[in-house]
Amino acid sequence: SIFAAGCLLGYSVLLRPNVILFALLIPFILWRRPPDRAAPFLKKSALFLSGILLVVLPVSLRNYRVGEQFVLTTSSMGINFFIGNNQDSNGANAPPRFARSSPDDLRRDFLREARRREGESFPESRLSSYWFKAGMDFITDKPAGWLRLCLLKADLFINRYVAAGNFDIYFSNAKMNSYFPGFGLLLPLGLSG
Repeated sequence: SIFAAGCLLGYSVLLRPNVILFALLIPFILWRRPPDRAAPFLKKSALFLSGILLVVLPVSLRNYRVGEQFVLTTSSMGINFFIGNNQDSNGANAPPRFARSSPDDLRRDFLREARRREGESFPESRLSSYWFKAGMDFITDKPAGWLRLCLLKADLFINRYVAAGNFDIYFSNAKMNSYFPGFGLLLPLGLSG
């Protein structure tokens, strides 16, 4: 069951790469035993990690073969980081002015903008690191603006409004005749256990 949980987390990582952070928490959850029980802990951790690797490693090897560089799952982290951390960010998932919101166009638009800024010879393999650095530059150059943005993100997280991503949750709720209470209610309930 630990191995299967690792496989499921591996599939989750392929769909949402930031889920890999949970892989760091699992060994701490498994370590609920006295120190003299290190062997079962190590075995369970190895099984869990093996499940993740079984699913993620083939994708990583394919990425290396195709792109000639090691990319664990996707190379969009820098773009996503910049979308959430730039002077024009609205705190939700709105792309900057130079990019369209379509997933098919987003990467091309970010590459075109990087080449406009850096020259036509800018390699696509540096796209993620370039935009990650651009987001970090915003944070370090304008810390007050970034703090305001963080407060806006926190407000968006806890209030009842859910910003639309790939689909409109309010349209879905109306079609299914359902009600979403909002994270402002769900967060304290979740934290209380």
